[in-house]
Amino acid sequence: MGVANKQMINSENLYESLTNAYAQFS
Repeated sequence: MGVANKQMINSENLYESLTNAYAQFS
């Protein structure tokens, strides 16, 4: 479960990074 939790957190961070990058270029 710890691994799955870590994977989920990493996915959220990746999505947030993409969102921030998109916002900067907009």
